[in-house]
Amino acid sequence: GCEDGSIKIWDKDMVPVQTLHRHQGWVTDLYYWQDAKLLVSSSNDGLLITWAGSGSTPHQELRLSNPIYCVAWNSKREQIIIGLNKSVKAFNIVEGTSNLCEKCETVTDHTDIVKTVVCIESRVYTASFDRSLIMYETSS
Repeated sequence: GCEDGSIKIWDKDMVPVQTLHRHQGWVTDLYYWQDAKLLVSSSNDGLLITWAGSGSTPHQELRLSNPIYCVAWNSKREQIIIGLNKSVKAFNIVEGTSNLCEKCETVTDHTDIVKTVVCIESRVYTASFDRSLIMYETSS
């Protein structure tokens, strides 16, 4: 992702093949959700986008009122997890689709920007500029 809101895609030989334009702010994180063949992008413009296949049009967009700093996939609970300022949100997948449900779970245990989210098996780890690392156990 780029500061100008674009996403540049290269092939395995590092040849540019596509540029995606949709974000109005700095693209802060990208995640490729392999099972659904979707690219997920987040930005400081508060937009979370899923991009389908190799197309240049978004599959789905969710606009939040705050910048999004990081994104991860929780395979145990089939959720997209995002890091915000002082909070973490988990969006469920609409059953039988690859669409994100607009309702989400939110935790607010950090006191600064959540810069990293990592999902390993049933655990979600978050790290923040508040110098804390928090582990959440996510039972199915």
